[in-house]
Amino acid sequence: MKANTAQSPDISENGQDKTLVKFAHGFTPWLILACVCFGLYCNSLGSWAFMDPGETYYSEAAREMIESGEYIVPHLNYQVYFSKPILTFWITAASYLLFGVSEFSARLPFGLLATLLVFATYYVTRIIAGKGAALLAGLICASAPLLVAHTKFSCIDIVFTTFLNLGAYAFILSVFAGKRLWWLVLWGSLGLGMLTKGPAALLIFAIGTTLYLLLSKPGLARLWFWFKSTKPIFGIPLFFALVVPWYFMVWKATKGLFLEVFFVYENLARFQGKTNMHRHNLFYFVSVLAYGIAPWFLMLPQTLKMTFFQPIANIWLGGKRLSYKSTYRPYAKDMKAKEPVGDDETYRVEYLNEKLLLERSIFYLASWTVAVFVFFSVSKTQLDTYAMPLIAPLSVLMAISMLSLAGSKKEGEAAAVEEKFDLEDQEKWDRLWLTIVLWLICLFSFGAALTLPVLAFGIETATGSQRIGLAIGGLITLLGAAAQLRQLLKKQLQSELLTAALTICVLVAYVHPIALQIYARTKQDEMVKLAGYLPDNHEEIALYGPFKPSLIYYLKRPIDTFSSLGQFVVGRTASGRKQLVFGDDAHMKDFERRPDLKLTILYREGKWAIYELTNGYAARPRSLEESFKMILKAGQSLSATNQFGPLTVPLGGGDADWYKEKKVR
Repeated sequence: MKANTAQSPDISENGQDKTLVKFAHGFTPWLILACVCFGLYCNSLGSWAFMDPGETYYSEAAREMIESGEYIVPHLNYQVYFSKPILTFWITAASYLLFGVSEFSARLPFGLLATLLVFATYYVTRIIAGKGAALLAGLICASAPLLVAHTKFSCIDIVFTTFLNLGAYAFILSVFAGKRLWWLVLWGSLGLGMLTKGPAALLIFAIGTTLYLLLSKPGLARLWFWFKSTKPIFGIPLFFALVVPWYFMVWKATKGLFLEVFFVYENLARFQGKTNMHRHNLFYFVSVLAYGIAPWFLMLPQTLKMTFFQPIANIWLGGKRLSYKSTYRPYAKDMKAKEPVGDDETYRVEYLNEKLLLERSIFYLASWTVAVFVFFSVSKTQLDTYAMPLIAPLSVLMAISMLSLAGSKKEGEAAAVEEKFDLEDQEKWDRLWLTIVLWLICLFSFGAALTLPVLAFGIETATGSQRIGLAIGGLITLLGAAAQLRQLLKKQLQSELLTAALTICVLVAYVHPIALQIYARTKQDEMVKLAGYLPDNHEEIALYGPFKPSLIYYLKRPIDTFSSLGQFVVGRTASGRKQLVFGDDAHMKDFERRPDLKLTILYREGKWAIYELTNGYAARPRSLEESFKMILKAGQSLSATNQFGPLTVPLGGGDADWYKEKKVR
């Protein structure tokens, strides 16, 4: 007895290329993915300074957590930080406690979580589609530029994406595959997601799953069976056991202010575009995915057609093309498939149907991906990292779709028999486009291989080890490009897919950390060296220019950030301490317009310098706690006339000794 479902792509392992089968056998895929993830996520993690502003929010807050011993209420710049729940801070702090406070320790947990996501992607794809598709999906996911870039930046969205995608995968395994105990992962992941970014975890998972249920038309009996498969009687208590303790404790510690600010501003107001200055664009995430999952983005139209639109046609229109007759009610009534009614035992038998598992899984992931994409596209606040939860599901869908197209004709058959190209055969057009995309990747690989040695000796600031690394990366990429060319000429498209994915992984693994090292040297290193001139300094410190939380990390004390000369006043600081000012030459030129302020340079590193303001001081901005209390009291929470900007950024430094005073009390 079969439910309404979609026709699955044909990826039978019996028809797969021998090279693909060989690499996908035994423990080889796990070893390949482990090496790839180490090279992409854990390579040279401590070899560049923290990047501003996003990376150091969580790294510095975790350092302050250890310094103060406050593990319930997060603090940044020595004041309450209302931006996110606690889990990311706990994870980073745990790494600090194990390995010491450093850039390496801050980034390592995110590399490990990204590795967990890649392994989970491989495992789930292997269950639903076989080892060959699983290895390709894992490689595509691992080398996605969006995932790689932000993993090296200690990004909170890595944590959120991992738990959110694990929840979606666990839903597939527990509901469609009947895997026992995966309900624990489902509810546990949602709970951990709630501790990472709040109700967004539940909302996004629910939106994606609801769209699938609406489109797949399961009967009430099947829907009830699926719901029971998630073990809600045990899962919901597990979810609340993970979530409630911290939310209650932070509510109690801040008298409700933290949760009010977080839920109102970081959720409702953010969705309305009132807590961030990024502009809304309905097609913003199309461009993000274009680079975020490059170069495989070129296959996205074919992937969505095979895994989303065609299944909808199969379920709702009997597989017929959309036309006037297909939507005219008398015809549509006959064309739509009907859900048969069965009992629990009947539905359990479906667990043994591999084709049905594949059909449901890919349509669920496709529906989930489309729903999440639309949700973030209509949001008034849009950041590149919001698209990160789409990367792993799209990797699975693309791997399955491309292998299906690559294997839709026996490899090498076209070389022996020339068939007439049927203009009406859409599959042949899709296969032709896949071939074109693979040729483009091959040409890109050759171009990158030839460019890297030139860059190695053309970048003046590159060190000797960086030049050697780029040269070796270019050589390995050249070998990969040559292998791609050979397989393309032999029309071994499945093997070429694997080779292309591996080549991209090697290229990114070599180039990305070196690029970050060179970028940090030009943007961050002078400021970091300058901070080293003030060990254990207790003067008043101001930063003139953009907010740089990394300076708080390297000074290990609060700083006040200013962007207007009007915030500097002639007089003496209230504490009686000296007023020091950090700034680069580009911003410090503004002080030429304030001749009444006397600056004396103390230290210099390149374009950065430390000045003493001998006859004035910086008027410290209000703390976040003071600002939010004022706004809430004035009833401006979600006013349509107020564009608050990034309110949760602590521009004003707090009291460096707040936790010592708390312990005394």
